[in-house]
Amino acid sequence: DVCSSDLDPDPWPDLPPIPDQTLKPWLHPPTFKAIQDGTSLFTPELRPATALFLQFFGIDYDDDQHAGKKLDQFLRWVQGIVDQYGGAVLQLTTGDKESYLYASFGAIVAHEDNAVRAVKTALDLQTSLSMPFISHIQLGIAEGSFYTGAYGSTTRKTFGALGDKANVAARLMVAADHGILCDDVVYNAAKSAIE
Repeated sequence: DVCSSDLDPDPWPDLPPIPDQTLKPWLHPPTFKAIQDGTSLFTPELRPATALFLQFFGIDYDDDQHAGKKLDQFLRWVQGIVDQYGGAVLQLTTGDKESYLYASFGAIVAHEDNAVRAVKTALDLQTSLSMPFISHIQLGIAEGSFYTGAYGSTTRKTFGALGDKANVAARLMVAADHGILCDDVVYNAAKSAIE
């Protein structure tokens, strides 16, 4: 029998600091800047934001030896468009039946026009898709109050934006059927800027 007093309370060796040039490509630019400035984006708070969920089809993870490269190419393309409009991809989920990602506008960097930015992103994603291995995408967008901040252990954290409207955006994504659906808040906020 092992007693808890026999266990080393700190079994992991200290890791050396990661050089900035190694760390920078792996972080969203505002997150990297906040770390450099000594500020924290990981303080939990309630804030207004817009959730964009994108479901994509066509990558065969089981039988295509190039699936990883295809996923990387697609994700980098999506991140480029999301970044262009001031959003951030927060989560990627893959599976044999469905794959989707979650992007947020306003969770990391606040803007007055998060809904417009999200809709423009969705339109760009839909109209400029030119990867033959992606058969189609469908998108859902919703806006509301989100609990934003870090979650995870003290040694490994990630940033998230949780709320009822994230669930609404995910459901709209599933119902979109090769298109884009948004809630009434996004529609009313974006209709003057976008047809």
